[in-house]
Amino acid sequence: MYIITNKIIEERHNKIKSIVKKNKGIVLSKNLPIKTTEKVKLKCKHGHVWEVRLQNLINRKTWCKVCSQTRHLKPYTLSDLINKSEFSRKNWELPKIA
Repeated sequence: MYIITNKIIEERHNKIKSIVKKNKGIVLSKNLPIKTTEKVKLKCKHGHVWEVRLQNLINRKTWCKVCSQTRHLKPYTLSDLINKSEFSRKNWELPKIA
């Protein structure tokens, strides 16, 4: 049997607060979870609200799903795409259009 001590609970709560602060979010749950399978309700800096299991927040470092899907998106210009293409990596010249 696994006994959850006050020290473990305090460490988990400090970890939640640290992760939320790092991501500039807010904890909306009135009571922070004790067990890792319990959920905590959060709000990100952009106003998205969701619930996440404590184990996923702490171990997998999951955060707002909406923000994580748009975070990696970056608009590219045509020159960005050309510079990242096989032509530029192999120092080939682009064909000239007559």
